[in-house]
Order: sequence, then C-alpha cells, then structure tokens
Amino acid sequence: MCALRARTFLTLTDNTFLILTDNTFPIPTDNTFPILTDNTFLILTDNTFPIPTDNTFPILTDNTFLIPTDNTFPILTDNTFLILTDNTFLIITDNTFLIITDNTFLIIIDNTFLIITDNTFLIITDNTFLIPHRQYFPHPHRQYFSPSSQTILPPSSQTILFLILTDNTSPNITDNTFLILTDNTFPIPTDNTFPILTDNTFLIPTDNTFLIITDNTFFILTDNTFPILTDNTFLIPTDNTFPILTDNTFFILTDNTFLNLTDNTFPILTDNTLHLHRQCYNTFPILTDNTFLIIRDNTFLILTDNTFPILTDNTFLILTDNTFPILTDNTFPSFLLLTLTVLQESLVLRYRLQC
Repeated sequence: MCALRARTFLTLTDNTFLILTDNTFPIPTDNTFPILTDNTFLILTDNTFPIPTDNTFPILTDNTFLIPTDNTFPILTDNTFLILTDNTFLIITDNTFLIITDNTFLIIIDNTFLIITDNTFLIITDNTFLIPHRQYFPHPHRQYFSPSSQTILPPSSQTILFLILTDNTSPNITDNTFLILTDNTFPIPTDNTFPILTDNTFLIPTDNTFLIITDNTFFILTDNTFPILTDNTFLIPTDNTFPILTDNTFFILTDNTFLNLTDNTFPILTDNTLHLHRQCYNTFPILTDNTFLIIRDNTFLILTDNTFPILTDNTFLILTDNTFPILTDNTFPSFLLLTLTVLQESLVLRYRLQC
C-alpha cells in the first residue's frame, strides 16, 4: 500500500477512505476532510467520526453535515457531542446536558441553554433571554451552526437579529412547555427568576422533585428558598409534604402564618420540630395521620388520633401511653392556659406561649 502524503488521502475504489489499524482516520494537518462522490463523509466501523483536533467540522457540498448511519452521535475528544439530525446540528461543550424529545433540542453551554421546537428557538446567554425575529428563522431543515459565534445561522445569513428581554423573563415556546435535564432538574438562571407559561403554569418533572402549581405559583429555587405568592401562600407538593429549607426552617408568609397542607397536616422539620413564627398566640391544626405535632420554644408534644388528648385536673396533657412529654431540660410545661376549639374539619389546640 502506498504511503499517504501530507494533506492527502488514499481513496479506495468504492468511494471509501483508508481506516488505520487502530480504527482511526488520517486527518490532514489543516483539519480539512475529503468529500466522497456522494457528498458524504467517512463513518468508522464503530460508527464514530474522525474529528479534527480543533473540534471543527467540514461542510459537504450541499451545506449539510454527516449523520451516522445508525443515528448515533459522535463524541469529541473532550467528551462533548455533535448532534446531527435533519441537517441540523448542535454542539454541547463543557460536559453539559442534551435533551432530545419530539424533535426538540436543548443545548446548555456554561449555564446557558438553547431550545429549539417547532421552528422556534430560544437562546439564553448570561441570563439574558433572546428571541430570534420570526422573519430570520432558518428553515427547520436548513439550520446551521457557527462554531465561532455559537449561534444557529440561516442558510443565507451570517447573523440573526434578536429581541432581548431585559427583565430576564423567558418567552414561551410554541407548545408552552420547557425542557427538563436528564437529572430531572430545570435550567435555572443564576438570579433565580423563572419564566411563566401563558397559562401561568410550569412543567412538573417526572419524579415530582420540583413541584409546580397553577394560578401564579412558583418553581422551587435551587437554594430551597420559596417565593411568596400573591395570595400569601406557598405551593403544595402533590404528596402533601412540605419543602424544607437547608437550615431546617420554613419561610414565613407576609402575614406571619404558615401554609396548611390540603389534608390538614402541618410540615414537620427533619429534627421533628416545627418552626414557629415569633408571636405569642399561635394556632395549629391537629394532625390527621396519627403522627406527632412537636412545637418548639418550651411547649409540649401532642399525640393526635383525631381526638384531643385528655387533660387531668386541668393541668397537663397525658399521652395515650400514659406518658408525659418532657422538655429538653427535664422540666414540665409551666403554663396552663389551654383552650379547646372545635373546627369543622379538625381539632385545633389554641395555646399561649409565655412571652
């Protein structure tokens, strides 16, 4: 077999190129690739594609790129990916994520992401949301990628004009949905702002990790803080659990109240205590799932089976196992001002802390 000269390739009679013994392909020093007579490139036997060292990709004579025969995607030397489908391709760098669903693509590059769906695409860069003007949309089968500018270019244009939303809000995709990453998280801008769909809802991840409620509610922020809704309520997770802050406290509504869950249970912290807002008078629902309601600040434990614990001599509460809740300092509660109020749906213990 003759030796290859610099920047030249040996073309076999069947319009293929030479594959070396290590299943690699001789790449010219200027990172150009020869084109076969049918305007395709070489696919190695393991369905990978010879990639130049600078991760650029040649263009065929019809301005399309290579699609491997099994629709798999070649991996670049730095563990990034080249996506090719219907003559559209995207590049993901820095070990970020790619979602492909129903011909919709999400590319995330350094905390930015690109959504393409139904001939509409959204580019988000540095928490600025960009919408290409519709008259500049490339044809869905003629979308091209500019590695130098990291943008999608129409066939006959080098640039795209964008509408910039200065308030960091996100426009709606045509089907009013957003994409979810492979770990069931959502691309979130660093300033923790969230786009709202036209029907004021968000997408619910399949594992219900992040909860979305209708009627102007909000997504859960990555730092486990919770925005306050316009009606001073929080979202209710579908399993009736309550999100807990990293310091085991709960956010307080503007009226100094907490959210009651739909089943009249109340959120309990991981250390089995309940975070109270700082007021002398407080009202809490009795739990209906036979669990314990534990209150902080030298108050006492209440065992609930949908009945109120028995008071003996109008002094202390006796649990069903005839034991008494002991405070952390081995003393008993010192206040006796207890009243019982019966509500329509639950029994409520109304008590006063010694303030």
